[in-house]
Parts: sequence; C-alpha cells; structure tokens
Amino acid sequence: TILLETATTKKASDIHIEHLASGRRIRMRINGVLKRFQHESDIGENLIHKIKLVSEMDIAVSRSPQDGHFQYSNKRGEKFDLRTSTVPGIYGEKVVIRLLPTLPVTFSIDQLNFSATFINAIRKVLSKKSGMILFTGPTGSGKTTSLYAILNELISESLNIITIEDPVEYRVDSITQVSVNQTTGVTFATALKSFLRQDPDVILVGE
Repeated sequence: TILLETATTKKASDIHIEHLASGRRIRMRINGVLKRFQHESDIGENLIHKIKLVSEMDIAVSRSPQDGHFQYSNKRGEKFDLRTSTVPGIYGEKVVIRLLPTLPVTFSIDQLNFSATFINAIRKVLSKKSGMILFTGPTGSGKTTSLYAILNELISESLNIITIEDPVEYRVDSITQVSVNQTTGVTFATALKSFLRQDPDVILVGE
C-alpha cells in the first residue's frame, strides 16, 4: 500500500522491483525518469509473491516471464488499472508495474505543451483524407497520451475509430478499443486484419 500510494501521489507511470547482487531495489518512473523509492525497508520480502497473487499469476512459476493485472484505488479515490510483468533475473524475479489511471480522456492537443508550430502541423495533417502519424519515445514519455489527444480532435458520429493496444490505457466510450490478448489469439496482426473488414476511418495502433 505504501508503494502504490507513493507512486500514484507522485504520478509515476511505472514501478520497477528488482533483485540485484547487492540486494533489492525499487524504482519509479516519474516524468520519464527512473527514481529510487526511499522506503524499501518498509517493503516485506514477500512483496513479489503478493503482487503475483493479486495479478492472477502463477506464484509457483518463477523461471518464466508472466503478465497479469489488477485494480487499485488510492486514498484520494483515484482508480487505476495496474499491468504487471515479471522476468526471471539471475538474482531473482524482476517485476514492473504500469499504472494506468482510469479517468475519462478529456485532454486536448493544446494541453500537451507542444509548440504552436507543432500543434498547427498536427492539425494540418489531421485535416487530410488519409495519412499516418507516428509518435515514438521511451516508456512514460507521453506517446499514448499524445495519440489520444489527437483522437479527441477526430472523434465524431461520422467516423469509425478503432484501436488495438497492449494494453488499452485510456477508456473512451465513443470508439471501439481492442486489447492484445495472446491467450485468445488477439495479436496486432490478427486485429488489424479484422479491422480492415470493419469499414474503418481511423485506426490507432498502441505499441
């Protein structure tokens, strides 16, 4: 609870829990930069076990990567979807938790601190009948936020907008959103193939 409260208060995008030769290390990615969590002594040795349990992972498996998820509400009533991933390191499992706020998407391009020149360029591209916009950058740099701000410019009753993401980070009622699910065979390739039969106007690929 201490870990998640701190992460949500500091608006961290990810939590990294690692086992090193020198011991355990916990870091949070805040504004794109990993910073060490200063209260590691308060975190019990069974932390990874608990995370795997609430994420519906197999707690008996520690030598193979696993993915899971769970939900969390902090003391301020903010709700989050948490996506968890484990990999087997030579000193023990590493867990990364991605924190995804479940707030409605209300932001616009004008709120992203882009220059006026860049915003005008984006809107010029959006006015075209066809084309592609690519956003690239490191984890937590704002790729998905930027893309959803752009979608907010496009959403209308006259457009069929579909997304395929891994995972879906923001919920929007007026568009169709699909999350990658390897277990059920929903991959980027299979989803995109199906999308082309769905009469799409706009497709977002979140990966």
